[in-house]
This record gives sequence, C-alpha cells and structure tokens, in this order.
Amino acid sequence: MPRAYRGDGVAGRGENLKFRRTTIALIPLLAIAALSLRTGAQQPPAAQESPWATRAPSASGTSGTTKAQVIHRDPAITPAQRAFAKKFVAALNAEDSAKIRTLIAPDTLKCFDQSRDAFLDAWIQKQFRNPIDADSRLSVFPLPPDMYKTSKMATYPVRPTHLMSFEHKTADSTITINQVVGQQAGVWYLTVPCPTAAGLARFAKLEEMRARSRQRAELVYGKLKEPLKSQMLALIAKHDKASAWKLCVQSLHVDFMTAQAVVDKLANEKKTD
Repeated sequence: MPRAYRGDGVAGRGENLKFRRTTIALIPLLAIAALSLRTGAQQPPAAQESPWATRAPSASGTSGTTKAQVIHRDPAITPAQRAFAKKFVAALNAEDSAKIRTLIAPDTLKCFDQSRDAFLDAWIQKQFRNPIDADSRLSVFPLPPDMYKTSKMATYPVRPTHLMSFEHKTADSTITINQVVGQQAGVWYLTVPCPTAAGLARFAKLEEMRARSRQRAELVYGKLKEPLKSQMLALIAKHDKASAWKLCVQSLHVDFMTAQAVVDKLANEKKTD
C-alpha cells in the first residue's frame, strides 16, 4: 500500500516522502513518533516533518456537514471532542475560512495582527488541500506535555495537547489526516503556531518558493497528457493527493513543490468543470 508522510513545522525542514501508506499530517510536528498513549490503546500513525511552514493539500466541493455526521463512533472520544471534530470537518470540506477562524483559540487569534495575518491565511488555505472523507474514523491521541515548545521560529499561545486523527481506507491505501488541538477555558480549538520575527522571515522565503513553483507548474501543466491526467484525477477523487504528487514527480520529473502546484491546479479546474 502506498504511504506518504506529511507534517508541517513553522521552521520549515527537509521534505521526506515515503510511499507505503498515505498519511497526511496537517500539523507542526517535531517528533510524532514519540507519541505513546492513545485515548483508547493503539499508537497514532507516524508522521514526518514537512519543510513548509504553513501547510498543505486542495479540497473537494462536497459539503462537509454530511461527512462530519458519519465519522465512526469511538467510546474513548468525549462528546466535546466529537462535536469539535464535526465542526472542523464541516468547515474544512466547505473550504470556509471564516468558520476555520472560529475554531482557532481566541488567545491564538490575538497573535495575528496585520504583520502576521498573511501567515494565518496561508495556514488556513493549506488545511483545505486535504478534505476529510465521509468514511473517516476519528481517533484522539494525547500528546507528550513537552512536545510543543516555544522556539526561535514560533510560540504556541494555546499549547497542543491532543492529536485528532481522521483515517479513511480505500481499496489500495489508507489515508490519515492529522490535526493538533488544545483547550482554552475548557473548549477545544485548533492550535496554530504564532510565528516570531524569524518565523515570519522564513515564511516570506517559503512564499517566494511557492510562487516560483506555481510559475513552473503553469509550464509543466501543458505536458499533462492522457492517461496521466486521468490517473491523477482518479487519485484526487479518492482524496489521495499524496499519491497524485508522487505520480506527478515520477512521470513529469518535477520537484515536490511543483508537483503540489500541478495537482492543486488540476483539482481546482476539476471543481469548476
């Protein structure tokens, strides 16, 4: 089974993709392999660090409300956690930036003044790259208390304490989307990193890299012929963008960021058809 690991860190580190089982972590990860205790029993899916500070994968045009309602039940998950997960899935699949913002902790939002708002916008847009499938199974894992610390690149006004994992099985792979969450005043929220001055400088450089990748993608897109185009569309339809990225890299001989931009362009055009 193909598997790809993806996570997101403010600092931006090296991209390492392994294609065995598709796992997409929509979170800043320092050492997810260190997770040991789940609310139930098993360990969460592993994930590696991603280089790009504010996150990734585009979305389906389907309503998130229906998808959120069919998440499988797990008695280890509290009603409050499940209710939050439903709100998150609905906002994610609807690509509703305003609703995503309402799910971010108030103390975190205070960080995002005019100088940092572009970072938050980019972080939100990256969440939309991976919709959560209707058949996803929700799991909740506690995080080690020292996993997320203030660094020269970012602070956490509200510290992530748990990992929400949404797992969907297809005929030939398992897709897992991970999101870190925490509580403020007893309410569950998304826990977004607040970039420092150094983090903002890194973010600006990464945005320049993404812009160049989009330019390259425009040139590469014209080389996207059949049957490759249909194969990539089929993977996108299955919410398996990681495999679509891999196929693009291998078939068109492009770098990973360009492959992401090509897949995003293909997915966006599909939605407007």
